[in-house]
Amino acid sequence: MKHPESYGAKMKWEKVAVAPNEVVAGLLETALKRSGIPVLNKKTGLDDFPLSPANQRAIYVPQGMKEVALELLRDLWDIER
Repeated sequence: MKHPESYGAKMKWEKVAVAPNEVVAGLLETALKRSGIPVLNKKTGLDDFPLSPANQRAIYVPQGMKEVALELLRDLWDIER
């Protein structure tokens, strides 16, 4: 599978979830990648304190794959957007 950045600058990404921490984000990212969905996992804040809400992670998928990704994630996590 291609690395997400290799899809080019014109690729549009849509946020499908916000995970409370890097561990949960990794689980969601792995589930999406195993289903063939490219993923960007980005830190939402600048804070480095472990329990800070600023350590949340945003999960993005390519535009057009959002609904498929949400359907998959709803089975794993309480996703409400």
